[in-house]
Amino acid sequence: MDSAIPAGGRCAWISGDLARFERDRDAQGGLGEVGYCNRLGSDTLMAGIGLGKSASDEDRVFSRVSGSFFLHAKRKT
Repeated sequence: MDSAIPAGGRCAWISGDLARFERDRDAQGGLGEVGYCNRLGSDTLMAGIGLGKSASDEDRVFSRVSGSFFLHAKRKT
């Protein structure tokens, strides 16, 4: 498997996004995620896990959306 992470190496990430719109109505949004991965043993297996939270709010329509997510990935060649 081609990767910048060597065998036995690890990686981590943090990402986020914010938004706000105010013209004729209010709008908000947000997203955040943290994660970790590990290259297990030889070059053939990599596993990762990520956790995140997202939210949105529109005042004019009185709507609200909120959620959490979990990501698990495993790749083997």
